[in-house]
Amino acid sequence: MEDNLHLEKLIKIVNATPRSCFGEEIIKYIDVNKYLLWLCGVVCTQNCDGFIHNYALHRNGKTRLYEMIPWDYDATWGRNVYGGIMEYDYVPIEGYNTLSARLLDVKEYRNQYRLILEQTLETTFTVAALEPKIRDLYSYLTPYVFLDPHKKNLIDNFDLEPEFILRFVADRSRYLRNHLKDLL
Repeated sequence: MEDNLHLEKLIKIVNATPRSCFGEEIIKYIDVNKYLLWLCGVVCTQNCDGFIHNYALHRNGKTRLYEMIPWDYDATWGRNVYGGIMEYDYVPIEGYNTLSARLLDVKEYRNQYRLILEQTLETTFTVAALEPKIRDLYSYLTPYVFLDPHKKNLIDNFDLEPEFILRFVADRSRYLRNHLKDLL
């Protein structure tokens, strides 16, 4: 019962707290740094489902603050939920849900998010950093594609996917770098 009341309070704060005191109030309920890290991840991978669903809110037992637990990253890396192409600029740099908008309306949190994104775009969300991981994963998965009677005839498509993902990373990274100024 207490958990439900706490969640109800969070929802009220997100939706009804005046702009002037939102930043001070939300830190009592959300681990803002972890949220901004999550936001960076869903924005970089362009997880458009990740703003609407495909995450769980978890209240950390030690901090008593809510954190995001992402799941279901199928519609990412330039693909939609059906495997079709989703342009690299589909998801804006700010994401698109109420909590993200409210947090990024607070200058301190917007600056913190911009710094997280800048660092991520310099270090981990780069073709150089991701290519070895993508190629290793594809090498690991390839033998199993041949075991799937529904996929083994699509191996040529499967073999092209690493290049598609790497092209998405390059395009998405360039797009995000060009829009960092939007967070000033």
